[in-house]
Amino acid sequence: MDNGVLESDRSTRLQLDGGGRMRNAPGMRDELSQFFAEFRDLRWLGEGGFATVYSAVRYKNGPRLALKVLKAEAYADLRARQGIVAERTILKMLKGTPGVVRVDPEEIERDFALVQVYASGEMFQTYGDLVRRDYRRIATASLAVLDALAGAHERGIVHRDIKPENIKVDLEGVSTVLDWGLGVNMSESQAEFPNIAGSPVWMSPEQCEGEKLDGRSDIYSFGCTLYEVLTGRTAFEFDQHTGAYELMHRHTKFDGPKPRRWWKIPSGLGELVAKAMRRNPAERFGTAQEMAKALRWYTTNWWTRARQALMSPLGYQQ
Repeated sequence: MDNGVLESDRSTRLQLDGGGRMRNAPGMRDELSQFFAEFRDLRWLGEGGFATVYSAVRYKNGPRLALKVLKAEAYADLRARQGIVAERTILKMLKGTPGVVRVDPEEIERDFALVQVYASGEMFQTYGDLVRRDYRRIATASLAVLDALAGAHERGIVHRDIKPENIKVDLEGVSTVLDWGLGVNMSESQAEFPNIAGSPVWMSPEQCEGEKLDGRSDIYSFGCTLYEVLTGRTAFEFDQHTGAYELMHRHTKFDGPKPRRWWKIPSGLGELVAKAMRRNPAERFGTAQEMAKALRWYTTNWWTRARQALMSPLGYQQ
């Protein structure tokens, strides 16, 4: 290994157990060896609950790709494999939707790995740190996220895991929404709807309670995400002693921070984010397009908003 680069003939090392032995899953070594042999310049990017993510190229000077590969312990798990297939299906449904990560057109489909076009740029939180005082740039970067969500919702898909690390923003301020692995179809009946899943820091109240979801759940999660990017704090504070269920309880029982206390955020933008984070879905933006329209107005009329905020001790009220 050199500067994070993994040689392709050593690429299966991250799929070994603690003793350096391949875990006992039938055909695993051969399948992984065949898969990784297709790529070069393999680099570890990170890992989630059941998969490891690498970047690589298929051939010299080819486009960089992102490889999502099941971990050894999930390799023989039928549900994990179904999750890979389901995520690929969702991304194919959303093909051509602005702001949605794309499946590699040369991918050979497998149920233990997903190959996507690599999204360049920084995670949304890092981007927010880099341009912390430029609220127009953060708002502008948010538009592509809302376009992606609007396209998904129109096709009946709820992302269910919108958070800063699942959004990348490039140098031009264009965002890409990643990791659709928890995506579900809104048309599923309550009995068919999957169990509670998501990231508790950003989950909507209805998601925390296991209710059937629509696009307004993603809007809440994006409101929490945007609040965090703008302030550097999560909407509901927590520490190492805070459990997942405690965080979920806070989403369902307490309102988020009040806009008048967001002294670091221009008040017009604060009101907009607060509306996205309302506990009652009926009080949020009805659609991602509606929130995008409000953000576009803000980005083109930001000086008017700023003047109104300066003229009133309470800030601009919509």
